[in-house]
Amino acid sequence: MRTLSVVLVVLLLACEGKPPTFAPVHAEAAGPAPQLPQLPGLESSEAVAAAHPSFDGYWYRGKAELNRYDVQQARYGALHPAEAVLIFVTEDFLKTKQVKFEGKGDAEAKDAVSVLKLNSYRRFYTGIYPYTLMTSVFSPAKQAKEAPLKLTFTATEWCGQSFMQLNQRGGQFQIEERSYFQDEGDRDSTLPVTLVEDALWTRVRQDPSALPLGRIALLPAAHHVRLDHVPLQVMAAEASLSDEKQGKRTYRIKYDSGRELALSFETRFPHRIASFEETAKPGAPTTRGTLTRSIMLPYWEKHGPDDGAYRQALGLSQ
Repeated sequence: MRTLSVVLVVLLLACEGKPPTFAPVHAEAAGPAPQLPQLPGLESSEAVAAAHPSFDGYWYRGKAELNRYDVQQARYGALHPAEAVLIFVTEDFLKTKQVKFEGKGDAEAKDAVSVLKLNSYRRFYTGIYPYTLMTSVFSPAKQAKEAPLKLTFTATEWCGQSFMQLNQRGGQFQIEERSYFQDEGDRDSTLPVTLVEDALWTRVRQDPSALPLGRIALLPAAHHVRLDHVPLQVMAAEASLSDEKQGKRTYRIKYDSGRELALSFETRFPHRIASFEETAKPGAPTTRGTLTRSIMLPYWEKHGPDDGAYRQALGLSQ
């Protein structure tokens, strides 16, 4: 009976529902990335980049690029396992209404511009309760040095919700902030148009040579403002770009406040972000994310009960 009990325990442990794990796609010792399943509309970003090594050829094929990252997320002075997905896609955007143009009305078509949109999604648990963070950035697709036209951010967790929206109108940023925290709730403000940290992620993908270097002033990441409860204001920083090493370069921002951000990206087009690091202040734990899978897919079409295979292809744990 004791032997049988041991066997049952081993079997139970082996059958626990655990998320799939993938070696980083850029680790030199990891070997080739796992073969993608044969699913309609699914392509690896590596294969697409090899066949279409230009901005228009890569980004205007009616598909989005989905990138999944393993993350160790700093929160409450500790590191928590997390998962992030960065979704890059081009779409037409109405500058006046500040919404996606869906082809409704010839008059409005004249107001539409092409943007490279980033939806940055991250989820993690702190003890019993989850955090879900999402930042959306709408950057003019062909003007890498221009400020974003719009940015939105949401944080959802069991204590409540927070929301921020930034719109570029009339030569300034119009900002709405909504939060369940007393000192942060229901504020409207304006700021001069300036560099935005969250938009530097899209600028890497557009044209790394357009990244600002040296002494700069910029708005820090929306999630930093909310999670660390700091005022939304322009901050001074030093920006640098490393030399190429093993096919990658690292763009680093060091704020005068002590916060740091590092984006490691591929020097070869389409300049995928291989990893990122973020430290809120000196001595604090560092959030780290590593790319594990990158695919291209018209994901908005894959919403049926039988489309779970696409989640597995991206390596998502939930």
